[in-house]
Amino acid sequence: MKNVVFLLIFLGLFCQKKPGILWIDASWDPVIRDEKLTMIDFWGTTCQPCHRLFDETFQNPDIIAYANTHFHAYKIDVWLEENADIKEKYHVNGVPTLVFLNEEGQEVDRLVGFRPAEKMLSEWQRIVADSGTYPALKREALHDSLNPDKWIRLGEKLNAMRSRGDDEGMLVWERTKNLLPETDPRREYVMVQLAVHNMWKTQDPSEFEKMLNTLVQFPNTKVAMTALIQYARKTGQSALEGAYEKLLADIYVKKQKELDPTDFASRMNAYAWRMTQLEMNLSDALEKIKLGISVLPVGADPDVRAGLIDTEAEVLWKLGQPEAAIEMIEKSIALEPENKYYREQKKKFYTQRDLYR
Repeated sequence: MKNVVFLLIFLGLFCQKKPGILWIDASWDPVIRDEKLTMIDFWGTTCQPCHRLFDETFQNPDIIAYANTHFHAYKIDVWLEENADIKEKYHVNGVPTLVFLNEEGQEVDRLVGFRPAEKMLSEWQRIVADSGTYPALKREALHDSLNPDKWIRLGEKLNAMRSRGDDEGMLVWERTKNLLPETDPRREYVMVQLAVHNMWKTQDPSEFEKMLNTLVQFPNTKVAMTALIQYARKTGQSALEGAYEKLLADIYVKKQKELDPTDFASRMNAYAWRMTQLEMNLSDALEKIKLGISVLPVGADPDVRAGLIDTEAEVLWKLGQPEAAIEMIEKSIALEPENKYYREQKKKFYTQRDLYR
């Protein structure tokens, strides 16, 4: 009898559900009036960084404990048709995106992209402490109202949180412009931001395209091109988006020697991956992702290198070269053997190869 009891206890412990973030499964209601913030994880089923966030960052014990203490947590799959309105309401342009709401349902901050546990926890602590959030930056700008840097930080936060053409965003950038003399080098950046808002307001990129030729500072050219890409994507102009993406990638290639190798590789990766989604410029994408991999520093993080190699594998797969894709994804798996996504990629490539035989 004792053995039976012991066995039942052992099986109960073994089968006990692994503790994790307490995601709310109830119907969508972001306004929960207590001291906790609401955190919405906007993700997508085939988004690699989203799965990494869940499989790695969100399994960390410190992350789990902090989330369950400080947040009401929701997960929203942006690629489900039923979630289209929520995605639009919170202006989600990419995944993963974490949006944080106060008890009134007002957005206070957001985080875009994958972060490892330590960096994610640091960001969460900052947001809970109301440091660098939208309300905090607004208070700072109003308190030090003649300091253009305060308004720039507020404008950038609004850019991340809201749709371009937003009235408050335009007023903030207009205010910033008026604080800067004509000779101030920051003025070009501010003028680009205003032009972006005007493009969205008028739904006409023609004047903004003309502005590209007048820009002197490369970072501002990058901001402008990224805005054009986002505009084309949001308005469903795939051919135009592909052309803008290629133009920005070509600009990076011309500037390669002046750029940080990791940043350069990241842009090549973003371009090549997007081309696999649009199924455009695939041969050019293959050349550029190879170039991106080649410039990565020897000491680059294995997960970064694995991600770029996976992109090359995806391009090869789209080009109908499953054998080459399998060879590349094996390299990603060697760098990150526990990564479930890479193993799924390998299965996908093998399936295509078998179909061709």
